[in-house]
Amino acid sequence: MRFGVYVTQFGPAATREAVLELAQLAESLQYDAICVSDHLVFPATIRSRYPYMTDGRYPVPPGTPYLESLTLLAFLAACTSRVRLVTSVLVLPQRNPVEVAKMYSCIDVLSGGRLIAGVGVGWLEEEFALLGVPFEDRGPRTEEYVRLMKVLWTEQEPRFDGRYYSLPEARMEPKPLQKPHPPIWMGGHTPAALRRAARLADGWLAVDVEGKSLSTVAKQYSLLQSLAREYGRAPSSLGLNILTGVFFDVSDRWGAISQMRACQEAGADYVLVRFRPGPTAESTLENYRQGMRWFAEEVRPAVVG
Repeated sequence: MRFGVYVTQFGPAATREAVLELAQLAESLQYDAICVSDHLVFPATIRSRYPYMTDGRYPVPPGTPYLESLTLLAFLAACTSRVRLVTSVLVLPQRNPVEVAKMYSCIDVLSGGRLIAGVGVGWLEEEFALLGVPFEDRGPRTEEYVRLMKVLWTEQEPRFDGRYYSLPEARMEPKPLQKPHPPIWMGGHTPAALRRAARLADGWLAVDVEGKSLSTVAKQYSLLQSLAREYGRAPSSLGLNILTGVFFDVSDRWGAISQMRACQEAGADYVLVRFRPGPTAESTLENYRQGMRWFAEEVRPAVVG
Protein backbone atom coordinates (compact mmCIF):
# COMPACT_ATOMS: atom_id res chain seq x y z
CA MET A 1 0.00 0.00 0.00
CA ARG A 2 1.33 3.41 -1.02
CA PHE A 3 0.55 6.87 0.29
CA GLY A 4 -0.19 10.20 -1.32
CA VAL A 5 -0.46 13.58 0.37
CA TYR A 6 -2.13 16.86 -0.54
CA VAL A 7 -0.35 20.22 -0.59
CA THR A 8 -1.76 23.59 0.53
CA GLN A 9 -3.69 24.26 -2.66
CA PHE A 10 -6.32 26.54 -1.16
CA GLY A 11 -6.53 29.06 1.66
CA PRO A 12 -3.95 31.52 3.01
CA ALA A 13 -1.06 29.07 2.49
CA ALA A 14 -1.80 28.53 -1.21
CA THR A 15 1.50 30.19 -2.12
CA ARG A 16 4.54 29.33 -4.18
CA GLU A 17 6.75 29.10 -1.10
CA ALA A 18 4.39 26.83 0.85
CA VAL A 19 3.66 24.49 -2.06
CA LEU A 20 7.36 24.22 -2.89
CA GLU A 21 8.33 23.45 0.70
CA LEU A 22 5.63 20.83 1.22
CA ALA A 23 6.22 19.10 -2.12
CA GLN A 24 9.89 18.71 -1.35
CA LEU A 25 9.13 17.65 2.22
CA ALA A 26 6.77 14.97 0.90
CA GLU A 27 9.49 13.65 -1.35
CA SER A 28 12.09 13.65 1.44
CA LEU A 29 9.67 11.76 3.71
CA GLN A 30 9.21 9.09 1.02
CA TYR A 31 5.56 9.72 0.23
CA ASP A 32 4.63 8.00 -3.02
CA ALA A 33 2.43 10.73 -4.51
CA ILE A 34 1.44 14.38 -4.28
CA CYS A 35 -2.22 15.13 -4.95
CA VAL A 36 -4.20 18.16 -6.08
CA SER A 37 -7.96 18.72 -6.28
CA ASP A 38 -9.91 20.83 -8.75
CA HIS A 39 -12.20 23.84 -8.87
CA LEU A 40 -12.11 26.67 -11.38
CA VAL A 41 -14.67 29.12 -10.01
CA PHE A 42 -17.11 29.27 -7.10
CA PRO A 43 -20.56 30.84 -6.85
CA ALA A 44 -21.03 33.53 -4.22
CA THR A 45 -23.20 31.03 -2.31
CA ILE A 46 -22.91 27.25 -2.56
CA ARG A 47 -26.30 25.54 -2.54
CA SER A 48 -25.27 22.17 -3.95
CA ARG A 49 -24.77 19.39 -1.45
CA TYR A 50 -21.16 18.22 -1.12
CA PRO A 51 -21.41 14.41 -1.22
CA TYR A 52 -18.22 13.68 0.74
CA MET A 53 -19.13 15.22 4.10
CA THR A 54 -21.94 13.93 6.26
CA ASP A 55 -23.43 17.42 6.68
CA GLY A 56 -23.24 18.12 2.92
CA ARG A 57 -21.29 21.34 3.42
CA TYR A 58 -18.21 22.04 1.29
CA PRO A 59 -15.36 22.92 3.67
CA VAL A 60 -13.82 25.65 1.48
CA PRO A 61 -15.73 28.98 1.60
CA PRO A 62 -16.33 30.79 -1.72
CA GLY A 63 -13.72 33.47 -2.28
CA THR A 64 -10.91 31.37 -0.83
CA PRO A 65 -7.73 31.47 -2.95
CA TYR A 66 -7.60 28.16 -4.86
CA LEU A 67 -4.68 27.25 -7.14
CA GLU A 68 -5.71 25.72 -10.48
CA SER A 69 -4.93 22.02 -10.54
CA LEU A 70 -3.06 21.46 -13.81
CA THR A 71 -1.00 24.63 -13.40
CA LEU A 72 -0.08 23.47 -9.91
CA LEU A 73 0.70 19.95 -11.10
CA ALA A 74 3.11 21.31 -13.72
CA PHE A 75 4.82 23.32 -10.99
CA LEU A 76 5.08 20.23 -8.80
CA ALA A 77 6.59 18.31 -11.71
CA ALA A 78 9.40 20.86 -11.87
CA CYS A 79 10.22 20.92 -8.16
CA THR A 80 10.18 17.15 -7.50
CA SER A 81 11.88 14.18 -9.10
CA ARG A 82 10.36 10.96 -7.76
CA VAL A 83 6.77 11.22 -6.46
CA ARG A 84 3.75 10.46 -8.63
CA LEU A 85 1.57 13.48 -9.50
CA VAL A 86 -2.16 12.94 -9.06
CA THR A 87 -5.26 14.95 -9.94
CA SER A 88 -7.77 13.93 -7.32
CA VAL A 89 -9.91 14.61 -9.18
CA LEU A 90 -10.06 16.82 -12.25
CA VAL A 91 -13.66 17.78 -13.07
CA LEU A 92 -13.31 16.63 -16.66
CA PRO A 93 -16.70 17.60 -18.20
CA GLN A 94 -16.12 21.27 -17.37
CA ARG A 95 -13.08 21.48 -19.65
CA ASN A 96 -12.11 21.13 -23.29
CA PRO A 97 -10.96 17.49 -23.57
CA VAL A 98 -8.30 18.17 -26.21
CA GLU A 99 -6.73 20.83 -24.01
CA VAL A 100 -6.81 18.47 -21.03
CA ALA A 101 -5.26 15.63 -23.04
CA LYS A 102 -2.49 17.95 -24.22
CA MET A 103 -1.78 19.35 -20.75
CA TYR A 104 -1.78 15.91 -19.14
CA SER A 105 0.55 14.63 -21.87
CA CYS A 106 2.98 17.51 -21.38
CA ILE A 107 2.97 17.08 -17.59
CA ASP A 108 3.75 13.39 -18.05
CA VAL A 109 6.64 14.22 -20.40
CA LEU A 110 8.05 17.00 -18.23
CA SER A 111 7.78 14.93 -15.04
CA GLY A 112 9.51 11.92 -16.55
CA GLY A 113 6.34 9.80 -16.63
CA ARG A 114 4.91 10.43 -13.15
CA LEU A 115 1.34 11.51 -13.90
CA ILE A 116 -1.81 9.79 -12.60
CA ALA A 117 -4.91 11.27 -14.25
CA GLY A 118 -7.70 11.16 -11.69
CA VAL A 119 -10.97 12.40 -13.20
CA GLY A 120 -14.57 12.75 -12.10
CA VAL A 121 -17.91 14.21 -13.11
CA GLY A 122 -18.13 16.95 -10.47
CA TRP A 123 -20.81 17.81 -7.93
CA LEU A 124 -21.05 21.65 -7.80
CA GLU A 125 -23.93 22.49 -10.12
CA GLU A 126 -23.44 26.25 -9.76
CA GLU A 127 -19.84 25.95 -11.00
CA PHE A 128 -21.04 24.24 -14.18
CA ALA A 129 -23.53 27.08 -14.73
CA LEU A 130 -20.82 29.71 -14.30
CA LEU A 131 -18.69 27.90 -16.90
CA GLY A 132 -21.59 27.50 -19.34
CA VAL A 133 -21.51 23.69 -19.25
CA PRO A 134 -24.64 21.54 -18.81
CA PHE A 135 -24.72 19.76 -15.46
CA GLU A 136 -27.25 17.04 -16.28
CA ASP A 137 -25.17 15.20 -18.91
CA ARG A 138 -21.82 15.39 -17.09
CA GLY A 139 -21.65 11.59 -16.73
CA PRO A 140 -21.83 10.60 -20.41
CA ARG A 141 -19.77 13.67 -21.30
CA THR A 142 -17.01 12.51 -18.96
CA GLU A 143 -17.06 9.02 -20.46
CA GLU A 144 -16.78 10.37 -23.99
CA TYR A 145 -13.96 12.74 -23.03
CA VAL A 146 -11.96 9.89 -21.49
CA ARG A 147 -12.34 7.90 -24.71
CA LEU A 148 -11.21 10.91 -26.73
CA MET A 149 -8.16 11.47 -24.54
CA LYS A 150 -7.12 7.85 -24.99
CA VAL A 151 -7.36 8.25 -28.77
CA LEU A 152 -5.24 11.41 -28.64
CA TRP A 153 -2.65 9.74 -26.42
CA THR A 154 -2.30 6.51 -28.34
CA GLU A 155 -2.97 7.11 -32.05
CA GLN A 156 -0.62 8.86 -34.47
CA GLU A 157 -3.48 10.17 -36.61
CA PRO A 158 -6.34 10.48 -34.12
CA ARG A 159 -9.93 10.82 -35.29
CA PHE A 160 -13.01 10.96 -33.10
CA ASP A 161 -16.70 11.34 -33.78
CA GLY A 162 -18.72 11.66 -30.61
CA ARG A 163 -21.93 13.14 -29.29
CA TYR A 164 -20.17 16.01 -27.52
CA TYR A 165 -16.91 16.33 -29.45
CA SER A 166 -15.82 15.45 -32.96
CA LEU A 167 -12.25 15.56 -34.16
CA PRO A 168 -11.28 15.10 -37.81
CA GLU A 169 -7.89 13.64 -38.57
CA ALA A 170 -5.47 15.54 -36.36
CA ARG A 171 -2.03 15.43 -34.79
CA MET A 172 -1.16 15.82 -31.12
CA GLU A 173 2.40 15.56 -29.91
CA PRO A 174 4.13 14.81 -27.67
CA LYS A 175 2.48 11.62 -26.56
CA PRO A 176 2.72 10.74 -22.84
CA LEU A 177 5.84 8.88 -21.75
CA GLN A 178 3.75 6.22 -19.99
CA LYS A 179 2.39 3.61 -22.38
CA PRO A 180 -0.23 3.14 -23.53
CA HIS A 181 -1.14 6.23 -21.50
CA PRO A 182 -0.97 7.55 -17.92
CA PRO A 183 -3.09 5.63 -15.41
CA ILE A 184 -6.67 6.91 -15.26
CA TRP A 185 -8.43 6.87 -11.90
CA MET A 186 -12.20 7.38 -11.99
CA GLY A 187 -13.90 8.99 -9.03
CA GLY A 188 -17.50 8.62 -7.88
CA HIS A 189 -19.65 6.20 -5.85
CA THR A 190 -22.92 5.98 -7.78
CA PRO A 191 -23.81 2.86 -9.80
CA ALA A 192 -23.20 4.86 -12.99
CA ALA A 193 -19.75 5.95 -11.74
CA LEU A 194 -18.78 2.37 -10.92
CA ARG A 195 -19.87 1.20 -14.38
CA ARG A 196 -17.87 4.03 -15.93
CA ALA A 197 -14.79 3.03 -13.97
CA ALA A 198 -15.25 -0.64 -14.89
CA ARG A 199 -15.40 0.23 -18.59
CA LEU A 200 -12.70 2.86 -18.87
CA ALA A 201 -10.42 3.29 -15.86
CA ASP A 202 -7.21 1.79 -14.55
CA GLY A 203 -8.28 2.46 -10.99
CA TRP A 204 -11.19 3.60 -8.86
CA LEU A 205 -10.74 6.55 -6.51
CA ALA A 206 -13.04 5.99 -3.56
CA VAL A 207 -13.68 8.52 -0.80
CA ASP A 208 -13.87 7.32 2.77
CA VAL A 209 -16.70 9.68 3.64
CA GLU A 210 -16.62 11.09 7.14
CA GLY A 211 -18.55 8.70 9.36
CA LYS A 212 -18.80 6.00 6.68
CA SER A 213 -17.42 2.51 7.21
CA LEU A 214 -14.60 1.40 4.95
CA SER A 215 -16.44 -1.90 4.65
CA THR A 216 -18.83 -0.05 2.33
CA VAL A 217 -15.90 0.93 0.11
CA ALA A 218 -14.74 -2.71 0.10
CA LYS A 219 -18.21 -3.89 -0.97
CA GLN A 220 -18.33 -1.30 -3.76
CA TYR A 221 -14.88 -2.36 -4.92
CA SER A 222 -16.04 -5.98 -5.07
CA LEU A 223 -19.00 -4.85 -7.19
CA LEU A 224 -16.62 -2.89 -9.41
CA GLN A 225 -14.53 -6.01 -10.00
CA SER A 226 -17.66 -7.94 -10.95
CA LEU A 227 -18.61 -5.20 -13.40
CA ALA A 228 -15.12 -5.37 -14.90
CA ARG A 229 -15.67 -9.06 -15.63
CA GLU A 230 -18.96 -8.23 -17.34
CA TYR A 231 -17.10 -5.81 -19.62
CA GLY A 232 -14.48 -8.41 -20.45
CA ARG A 233 -11.75 -6.93 -18.31
CA ALA A 234 -9.57 -8.59 -15.69
CA PRO A 235 -10.67 -7.47 -12.20
CA SER A 236 -7.00 -7.11 -11.25
CA SER A 237 -6.64 -4.37 -13.88
CA LEU A 238 -8.67 -2.00 -11.68
CA GLY A 239 -6.82 -0.76 -8.61
CA LEU A 240 -8.47 0.59 -5.46
CA ASN A 241 -7.34 4.01 -4.28
CA ILE A 242 -8.86 5.68 -1.23
CA LEU A 243 -9.06 9.36 -0.34
CA THR A 244 -9.51 9.73 3.40
CA GLY A 245 -12.55 11.84 4.16
CA VAL A 246 -11.16 13.25 7.40
CA PHE A 247 -8.41 15.71 8.16
CA PHE A 248 -5.91 13.84 10.31
CA ASP A 249 -5.15 14.99 13.83
CA VAL A 250 -1.67 14.23 15.17
CA SER A 251 -3.14 13.55 18.62
CA ASP A 252 -4.99 10.47 17.31
CA ARG A 253 -2.20 8.10 16.28
CA TRP A 254 -4.16 4.93 17.01
CA GLY A 255 -7.21 6.21 15.16
CA ALA A 256 -5.09 6.91 12.09
CA ILE A 257 -3.38 3.53 12.30
CA SER A 258 -6.74 1.79 12.61
CA GLN A 259 -8.09 3.63 9.58
CA MET A 260 -5.00 2.81 7.50
CA ARG A 261 -5.24 -0.86 8.45
CA ALA A 262 -8.88 -0.84 7.36
CA CYS A 263 -7.80 0.63 4.01
CA GLN A 264 -5.20 -2.10 3.73
CA GLU A 265 -7.79 -4.81 4.47
CA ALA A 266 -10.05 -3.30 1.81
CA GLY A 267 -7.27 -3.87 -0.73
CA ALA A 268 -6.13 -0.29 -1.31
CA ASP A 269 -3.21 0.34 -3.64
CA TYR A 270 -2.94 4.03 -2.67
CA VAL A 271 -4.30 5.96 0.29
CA LEU A 272 -4.42 9.73 -0.10
CA VAL A 273 -4.17 11.66 3.16
CA ARG A 274 -4.67 15.30 4.05
CA PHE A 275 -4.14 17.49 7.06
CA ARG A 276 -6.18 20.18 8.74
CA PRO A 277 -5.59 23.76 7.56
CA GLY A 278 -5.33 26.59 10.07
CA PRO A 279 -6.72 30.15 10.11
CA THR A 280 -3.46 31.68 8.87
CA ALA A 281 -0.81 30.80 6.33
CA GLU A 282 1.76 30.01 9.00
CA SER A 283 -0.59 27.87 11.12
CA THR A 284 -1.70 25.95 8.04
CA LEU A 285 1.87 25.38 6.94
CA GLU A 286 2.90 24.23 10.41
CA ASN A 287 -0.07 21.84 10.61
CA TYR A 288 0.96 20.30 7.29
CA ARG A 289 4.63 20.07 8.25
CA GLN A 290 3.80 18.44 11.55
CA GLY A 291 1.16 16.17 10.07
CA MET A 292 3.30 14.95 7.19
CA ARG A 293 6.19 14.09 9.49
CA TRP A 294 3.90 12.47 12.07
CA PHE A 295 2.17 10.29 9.50
CA ALA A 296 5.42 9.25 7.79
CA GLU A 297 7.28 8.51 11.03
CA GLU A 298 4.58 7.15 13.35
CA VAL A 299 1.58 5.96 11.34
CA ARG A 300 2.96 4.53 8.10
CA PRO A 301 5.57 2.24 9.76
CA ALA A 302 2.89 0.74 12.01
CA VAL A 303 0.86 -0.22 8.94
CA VAL A 304 3.32 -1.21 6.23
CA GLY A 305 6.59 -1.56 8.16
